[in-house]
Amino acid sequence: MSSVDPRGMAEDAFRGVLWTSGGRVATQFVGVLFGIVLARLLGPEEFGLVGMITVVTGFATLFSDLGLGAAMIHSQETREEQWSSVFWVNIGVGLALTAIVAALAPLVARFFGNPLLAPVTIALSAGFAIAALGIVPATLLKKELAFKRLTRAEMGAFVASGAAGIALAVTGAGVWSLVGQSLVATSVRVVLLWREAAWRPTRQCRWEHVRGLAGFSSNALGFSVINYWLRNGDNLLVGRFIGAAALGLYARCYSLMLLPLTSVSRSLAEVLFPTFSRIQENRPRVAQAYLRCTQAVAAITIPMMTGLCILADPFVRTIYGEAWVAMVPILQVLCPVGALQSIGTLNGTLYLSQGRSGRQLVVGTVVGVLGLASIAWGLRDGLIGVAGYYAVFSVVVFLPSMHLAVSLVGLSALDVVRNLLNVIVCSTVMGLVVFAVDRWMLMDSAHWLRLAVGGTLGVAVQVGMLRVFRVAAWDDVRGLLRRIVARS
Repeated sequence: MSSVDPRGMAEDAFRGVLWTSGGRVATQFVGVLFGIVLARLLGPEEFGLVGMITVVTGFATLFSDLGLGAAMIHSQETREEQWSSVFWVNIGVGLALTAIVAALAPLVARFFGNPLLAPVTIALSAGFAIAALGIVPATLLKKELAFKRLTRAEMGAFVASGAAGIALAVTGAGVWSLVGQSLVATSVRVVLLWREAAWRPTRQCRWEHVRGLAGFSSNALGFSVINYWLRNGDNLLVGRFIGAAALGLYARCYSLMLLPLTSVSRSLAEVLFPTFSRIQENRPRVAQAYLRCTQAVAAITIPMMTGLCILADPFVRTIYGEAWVAMVPILQVLCPVGALQSIGTLNGTLYLSQGRSGRQLVVGTVVGVLGLASIAWGLRDGLIGVAGYYAVFSVVVFLPSMHLAVSLVGLSALDVVRNLLNVIVCSTVMGLVVFAVDRWMLMDSAHWLRLAVGGTLGVAVQVGMLRVFRVAAWDDVRGLLRRIVARS
């Protein structure tokens, strides 16, 4: 194995984090703007209808690359003929998924009791065939840590699709606005990925080039399936037993809960997996890097969710309007879950980089079954019951599932908690300050003013606390930024 310069690797990884996190933060910001406009133009029911279909199409998406992308990134040596073979396998799978989902459209409509879902499902199924073209180019960019180019492609696709969705909504297209937005996003992303990757497949496709990846990829795919139903089984149950409008409200809350994962944790995980794979045999280095990364994530996501929980009422009323005010108690229950999951999501990088996708599959299966059971039990009490039982479940399984992952590199769950303790203290103080000011000084003020003052105060207090307590993640980021600027 070739030697890897630790300092250079850290800076490459951090550049990747800057681009993926920066791109996703920008995407989330633009997404909030698009979401505000679409929410005011459409309403909860249209979002709920698409949410019902997304449960099915999202599950089918897991099979798009059969887990081969993760296997290619993990592999220390890959050949051109492997990439081409994987590409053609992906094309075949994409076409098959389009046909299967389209054929299931009448059953989807019957299951949810809404005939409009049949044509919408057929239209969305075309996305699988289109998306298959971009899987290998995206995987190549991730393996090469070329996250700047990957971010450009994803940002371009997101802006184009958001503009298309709003344009369709303005013309009165209703739920088809969201369908058009999805198809435009997939198509534009593929075009931009091909331009950024500058890779073209050969005509060669041999199973022996793929077969060697099957062991790793099958476990990774199995975990993805279990994890998917953990995260989306609630949408299926809410849509089936409570209705489209309720699912629209719940899905909007859940997407806000996922903000730390989508804008920070997943960006970091995409960088950490190929980076950790390069040093997979040096467990102490992986452990140390993991602790630093989890602290950096926590320093952003824990205060983010704390502030959103406290300011949920003015946030919803200001951003989405009075029609969405039923979101508030659900969002407040789910905010702590978002903070926990933003940290737990990084466990996957340890499993995959250490080649232990089998353990990940077993743990994911157990957690998935318990998670779905808690969600089903909560249906008795409506949306707040679903959110509440899911929150309790998330708290209970956090430390055991964390320990099973970090033990692969010689750590324990208590090591991770101790590493995060100063961030938790800082965020708690920040939350108390924001709560006191909002409740005792601003309660009778306009909603937008409460949100603006509370948000600004929260950021100022959190940054000040991190500097006062000299949290290591704060110094790490500043030091790496200085070195990168000096070398640029």
